Order: sequence, then structure tokens, then C-alpha cells
Amino acid sequence: MATFAVWLNSRLNSLNVDGDVFGDYIISIVDCDDDLETKNTSITDLLKDLLEDNSVLVSFVEEILSKWQSDQASPPKENKPEEQKKEIDILSFVHKTSPPNTNTQKQYSAEELRIRNQILNQYSQTEVLLESDDEYDEMEGNSNVQNVIQLQKERREQAKIDSIKKKDKDKEDREKQKALKKEKEEKRKTVKGERKR
Repeated sequence: MATFAVWLNSRLNSLNVDGDVFGDYIISIVDCDDDLETKNTSITDLLKDLLEDNSVLVSFVEEILSKWQSDQASPPKENKPEEQKKEIDILSFVHKTSPPNTNTQKQYSAEELRIRNQILNQYSQTEVLLESDDEYDEMEGNSNVQNVIQLQKERREQAKIDSIKKKDKDKEDREKQKALKKEKEEKRKTVKGERKR
């Protein structure tokens, strides 16, 4: 594929098309799983504005596709003997330097077994106690949830009461303002009436 990319870039550059930009794009088109006709159409659409001569365009697209097919049909190169030798040397070095895999169980004396069992029993009892503490925490957590829900209900009820009080107060204030406004108008009419006399 690397040889195809080099060939494609040089051919694009020879046709005054930027190989660095369009080469990768064309490679992505020919490398996809579409059929040959779809690839042909895609490459033609891409290059038709860049190449004015239609005959050059058609022949170049066919050349790209045939070169791609021939590169894909050629068998991959085998590793050279030198590369194979390097791989073998690396594998043997890793095998030599890695520590041997030895899984041996430790043999305990009777005293060590007794102490070990005591420690394990102590931890297993502690684990049971910890589990019961978790149950207590869960119950306490549930009561906390209930307390929070109760508190939220009380706050909502208090907010409703405050809202009703505020509405009543606003209503009273509006009535007072209307009364004051009416009183002012009456005073103004009486003053005006007295002036006319």
C-alpha cells in the first residue's frame, strides 16, 4: 500500500493536483468495500473539477483502479531471514530473562496454622458485625429520608400559607389605595366646586 501511495502522489503531482491532499482521500475511496463502479464514480466526481480534459480523467481513474487491484493481488512479502533472526533472538532473550513460574504452597507448622485460623476467625466475626452495622445504617438512612420528606412537606405547606397571607395583604393594600384615591378625588372636586362659587 505504501508503494501505491507513493505512485499515486507522484501521478497526481504530475497532473498538477496536490498529491498530499487528494492522495489520502483517493486511497480511502479505493480501500473501502464498495464495488468497482462506485469507486470509479467517487474518484471521477472528486477529480472532474481538477482535470479539465475528460479523456485524461477517465484514463487516470482507470489507471488508479487497475494499479490498486494489482497491488492488492500481489502476495505480501515474507519476512527477510535477518528480521526472522532478530525476532527469534528477542524471544529467546525474553524467555531467558523472565523468572521461572513456580507456584509452591507454603507448608505451615501446627502453631502457624493455629494462629492463622484464629486470625481468620477474628476477621470473619468482625465482618459479620460490620454487616449488621450496615443494616442499621440503612434503616437510619431510611429514617433520614423520611425526615427530609416530612420537612419538604412542611415547607410547602408553610409556603402555601405565606402565599395566601401575601395575597390577602395585597388585596387589602389595593383596597386602601383605591379608597385613598377616591378620597383625594372627592377632596379635589370639593375644592374645585368651592372655587367656582
